[in-house]
Amino acid sequence: MKNFIERNSPIFVIGAFTLGILLIIVIASSFRKQKSPELVPLTNEQVQNVETSSPAETDMPSGYEVDKKYGTLEIKYTLQGFDPKDAKSIQNQLVRWTNTTEIPITINSIIKSYPELNDGIKIEPGKTFEFRLYKPKLWSYKEAKSEKMGTVFVVDN
Repeated sequence: MKNFIERNSPIFVIGAFTLGILLIIVIASSFRKQKSPELVPLTNEQVQNVETSSPAETDMPSGYEVDKKYGTLEIKYTLQGFDPKDAKSIQNQLVRWTNTTEIPITINSIIKSYPELNDGIKIEPGKTFEFRLYKPKLWSYKEAKSEKMGTVFVVDN
């Protein structure tokens, strides 16, 4: 055993040196003061503006231009749920939900991105509902009775 330690002493020295440097880095970083972002609560007026604001028409192509280029995103509700369950949309693209079942459905927002949809969307059998998703981000929803979920990821065009 003594021969093993003597033969490999350079490796042990390098390992001890590396361990020492690692400990110095860990200890130094724990004493380092990190600046966290300052969180400022929003006023009631700011909250209302966030919930009701909509993009300026000059900031994006009109719905007609987007629909002409990409078409309408079709989402069907069947007995198995939404088809497609997870969809991708272009900002300001028209999305059409169609109820193909024999019972009325109600679609409720999970992520409250659109104030216009906060009260839920009721779609009778065989009928459709259309809406332009104008905020680029993920929007999730579910059918009220079956609790089957769907998402639309809206990307900036």
